[in-house]
Amino acid sequence: MKKSALVLGSVAVFGLGVGVPLAVSTIGAEAESSKPQDSLVDKIATKFNLNKDEVKKVFDEERGSRQSDRQEHFKERLNNLVATNKLTKEQANAVESKHSELMQLKNELKDKPKEERKAALAQKREEIKQWAKDNGIDEQVMLFGVGKNGGPGPVHGNQ
Repeated sequence: MKKSALVLGSVAVFGLGVGVPLAVSTIGAEAESSKPQDSLVDKIATKFNLNKDEVKKVFDEERGSRQSDRQEHFKERLNNLVATNKLTKEQANAVESKHSELMQLKNELKDKPKEERKAALAQKREEIKQWAKDNGIDEQVMLFGVGKNGGPGPVHGNQ
């Protein structure tokens, strides 16, 4: 009995881990001209006979909450790098300023075609590498960058 419950639980977790991202990416692919989120909002509202505006509001609230959490985590990591002498306070302030600049660019590009976003972010990636070098900031402790998917990149090195 316990084994079957364990297997069933594992399959369910695996299904959620693979199935949900796959479903979201498939939904996004179906709606090339619109944002994947909008397509998902439409599908959920239709499937469950809900008000589309209310579903969108829930998505927007969740996005805002996650963005706030990421910003808080970003500042904590910057403070940790200063505390461990991997960055000076001045460098941390410069990184925070550069991060704001990058987020502004990301917002400006959000409605642009994918290829245009990719090109602009690839150029920004090179600018950031040079900026880090010019400011004596080791790339291994950079807290942000432009990732290959066009969004903010991963943290590099030890935190």
